[in-house]
Amino acid sequence: MAELAHEKISEWGSQVPNSTQLLATAATYAGLTYQIFGETFCELTVDVGPLMQPAEVLARAESWFTTALNHMGSGDFEIVSTESLKQLALLGRARVRLALGDLAGAASDAAQIQPGFVAYATRDASVRQRWNHVFRALNVQGYAAIADVVQWQGGPVPFTGYRNLTIDANGIPTMNDGVPDPRVPVQFMNEFLQDGVTDNWAQQKYTSLDAPIPIARWAEAQLILAEIEGGAAAVARINALRDVHGLPHYNGPVTEQAIRDLIIEERRREFFLEGRFLAEKLRKDLWFPRGVGANHKGFAYGRATCFMMPLSEYQNNPNIPPGYEGPY
Repeated sequence: MAELAHEKISEWGSQVPNSTQLLATAATYAGLTYQIFGETFCELTVDVGPLMQPAEVLARAESWFTTALNHMGSGDFEIVSTESLKQLALLGRARVRLALGDLAGAASDAAQIQPGFVAYATRDASVRQRWNHVFRALNVQGYAAIADVVQWQGGPVPFTGYRNLTIDANGIPTMNDGVPDPRVPVQFMNEFLQDGVTDNWAQQKYTSLDAPIPIARWAEAQLILAEIEGGAAAVARINALRDVHGLPHYNGPVTEQAIRDLIIEERRREFFLEGRFLAEKLRKDLWFPRGVGANHKGFAYGRATCFMMPLSEYQNNPNIPPGYEGPY
């Protein structure tokens, strides 16, 4: 839809009021769409085209963000989701450039994001398609809950679990040991889910069906810069983010591995229920069960990591070899 809008507005030109703003908006949303596909899908086809690998999809996202920024030039626009379309395009491009390994480009874009910047996916309680489905799934339906730490092959899996997250006096991310982390508000409801087995831990971040969901924020730009800079510079950026939430400063080790793990955990907590962590897991090759073991109810884990296209996309595309139905 975004690409078609951009094509038609370009074709009609000055006949369309506010055409520059509309072109920049369409290009930004095209970039965001390709960005999320490139970050989270195993492979992709577009308009019955050939299979594209994630890097190819991300390159297309970068091109669209650049197109949006070219439309804006030295200007900027306020749209329904944000007061700064330019910063949304810049942060989207910073995400893509980081994923593609263009650290200098990612840093340049991220450095332009100002404190307080945020863009939202707006929600509406009156129309089902526009509901905040995080709130519905975790606070209304009774079929899903916030997960505990995963126990797998005899031990806990790092970077899993969202219950009782804390920060200790040295600023080390912990569980049940220190200051409660307000970025991950969850509550035990003293009941089971409808399966009669799973403890009902409900999220408290979104409180209604019409609560907006952030899709891009200044904090992400800071963590992109922290990852690129590393060391003491990364710690300084993380501590500045923690100041926003009144959390203790980090005073732990500053080794390369310690900072890597700290940034992963900060991202996991900062963007709780904002849809960013799957991309992080895939980019950093973090844990997936990959068909080994079972959950607390004895159901075997699947093999998937990234998302697959619908089966119909494989079966109906003449550019995909007959019989091939994806990597899993």
